[in-house]
Amino acid sequence: MMVSFFYCNIILKFIYYVKFMSILIQTIKSHKIHLKQTMNIITTSNQIEKFLFEFQNIAKVNGVRFWQRPENLSMMTMLDLTESVVTKDILLNLTAKDYCEGPIPEESHSDAWCFGQNIDGKNVYIKLTITKKKKRKRAECISFHEPTRPLFYPYA
Repeated sequence: MMVSFFYCNIILKFIYYVKFMSILIQTIKSHKIHLKQTMNIITTSNQIEKFLFEFQNIAKVNGVRFWQRPENLSMMTMLDLTESVVTKDILLNLTAKDYCEGPIPEESHSDAWCFGQNIDGKNVYIKLTITKKKKRKRAECISFHEPTRPLFYPYA
């Protein structure tokens, strides 16, 4: 009888520990999401407008280089858009209200800035950067596809 009480006590403590750890993990996950959203707000609308001003001026003069990713090409095809139409009608009209996050440090290129647009009823995730090669700056569109997660617009 004493042995079974001992094992029951251990089992109950184990169950309590598992529930506690589950709650702790959920709390950590939710704080990471909140922290990420809070971090976005640290980027001021002036910083966003400065990036967009530079990106859009480069795009007007030199055009935009689109990364030829399957998901980007698929979205443009689905929306019946060309790179020049995306540049002229969408990228050159982005504002701080369309901003989602950034600058995001990237290893393979300059920091990236993310925006979102609703185009013909489809949400589109847009990731942009400005690269520099031999003193020449180039506007690049890294991503133009459906978002993989809900987009957060801190200045909408």
